[in-house]
Amino acid sequence: METLKQSLDSRNLIVNVLALIWTLFGAGYIVAVTFMYVPKENVRIVDTVTGFLLGTVLATILNYFFGSSKSSADKTEIIKQQAENIAP
Repeated sequence: METLKQSLDSRNLIVNVLALIWTLFGAGYIVAVTFMYVPKENVRIVDTVTGFLLGTVLATILNYFFGSSKSSADKTEIIKQQAENIAP
C-alpha cells in the first residue's frame, strides 16, 4: 500500500509540473506574439500555434484540474482512504 501511495504522489507531482510548464510556455508565447513584431509571412503560423495552445493545451489542463478528471481523481483518493481504513 505504501508503494501505491508513493506512486500516486510522484504521478501527481509530474502532472502538476507538466501543467505548470505548459501554462508558462503558453502564457509566454501569447505575450511574445502580442508584443513582438511578427512578419506578415508568419502570421498564419502564429495563428495556428495560438489556436493549438488555447484550444487544446489550455482546455485540456483546465478540464483535468477542474473537470471530470478531477472528480475521478477525487473518487480514487476516497476509495484509497477507505481501503486504508479497512486494511489491518
